[in-house]
Amino acid sequence: MNDSSPFLGKKLDNFKMSKPFKFLKTMPLSKLIILVCIFFMVIYTMFLFMLKKSEDDNLIVGVLPQFEYKSDPKGYSAWPDYLNFIDSSTMNLLRSNKILIKEHCLKQFENNKMSIEKLDKILNIWSISNQAECSQFYKILTQIYLFQFKHNHLSLNDKFMPKVKKMLNNDEELLNSVYNQELINIYNKYTNEENVFNSLRPKRPISKPDIPPAKFYEKTINETESNCDFCNEDYTAFSGSSRMKTGNSYSAANLFPFDENHELFLPRKHDLLKLNYLEFKDLLSLPEKWFNQLHFKDKNLNYPVVLWDFLYKAGASQVHPHLHGTINSKRYYGMFETIRKGAELYYRETKRNYFNDFTLLHDMLNLTLVHKNSVVVFSLTPKKDYDVTILSQNFGEDVIELLYAVLQTYFHDLEIYPFSLSLYFPFMDDTKNGRIPVYIKLVPRGDISSLRSDASTLELLSTFNANLDQFDTCIKMSQFIQKRLLGLE
Repeated sequence: MNDSSPFLGKKLDNFKMSKPFKFLKTMPLSKLIILVCIFFMVIYTMFLFMLKKSEDDNLIVGVLPQFEYKSDPKGYSAWPDYLNFIDSSTMNLLRSNKILIKEHCLKQFENNKMSIEKLDKILNIWSISNQAECSQFYKILTQIYLFQFKHNHLSLNDKFMPKVKKMLNNDEELLNSVYNQELINIYNKYTNEENVFNSLRPKRPISKPDIPPAKFYEKTINETESNCDFCNEDYTAFSGSSRMKTGNSYSAANLFPFDENHELFLPRKHDLLKLNYLEFKDLLSLPEKWFNQLHFKDKNLNYPVVLWDFLYKAGASQVHPHLHGTINSKRYYGMFETIRKGAELYYRETKRNYFNDFTLLHDMLNLTLVHKNSVVVFSLTPKKDYDVTILSQNFGEDVIELLYAVLQTYFHDLEIYPFSLSLYFPFMDDTKNGRIPVYIKLVPRGDISSLRSDASTLELLSTFNANLDQFDTCIKMSQFIQKRLLGLE
């Protein structure tokens, strides 16, 4: 086959080439085409390399187009309002959803008690329901959560067996469960919250502490009260020219603040357990008053939050109760802003309020307790055992009542004393874009007398592992909380 072309040859003859390229005149057409292709491939590869380098440079300097923090939440959409539990239509919706899940979505599961261990079966039954509303809610559930069911198979040698038997109090049923352990991983695809549940862990025999928690708490209070700076406001700093005071509480500046606007709110009593409801309500009223004062002076201050660690085990610097209040002009703090970003992404994909669907799903699974216009949610992704989330349209007395009842349940019914709490308020102004409900996260921090930390690489750098079944926790705690709420009437 002749590789030359009369047309190409004519053009090359008429074209005066420089010496380095004269070889092209005599090159066969097929080789010339290959050479041209290689040339353009090299050019295209260099273009892709430069494009990728440009993108990497942008990432390094932080040019991220999706969310830019400004003085207003322009990166967020106007979400639908959070649920109003006082409204009859909301309560009718909750009732109809409970009937729906019982009589249709999980009809085959009707006589069985819900539990984390049975979650696989619950999801399978729900997924095959031919009822349209059941399918819709199942789609919402699996859109938000990823459920993974795994097994870990173990072997025990004869030398180690006696120790394992002793750990399990010679319980043959528990021993048999050791060989094949079920692991349930629940992951929130929007907020990145996660929990790994091992059904065997809560069944292990737990030895009681040498000192009962109540005695240890009493000892801690007695040892710290006589030398407590916070018991006397004269030993605290203050912001500006004055501080906020009531007969039961007062405000103080944090001597070593972690933010530009950072205030402390303290009861005058040293022992938190001795605060009655009215004194607790008085304490919780101070942060909101302080937020209003600062927002009145500077309308850009719009993101209020209260943080509270109680007792040394929870990371508190002093035993005397003290709440931290801060208010920002740009955004909420990172961990909660991640949840808020997830809620925005959820809205963009579904046009629904994430916090509404989060609440409705948990209510359908009997993992909520409604009180007036507030709700306790026992989340599918708890950070610790007896972890609770409280949500409400607005911060009012019903929220304070519910929080007080939960804390009384911790102290007097469960003997849990150390805790960490975050309280995120909605915006101070009427901005609708990215507007959150009142969002309280309350996390117990372990045995008050234990030297062992309740935070490990799991909690700090990886995932969370709550041992107790949230379905059991909801039943148990709801009874206690309702009893405590009745005591406030």
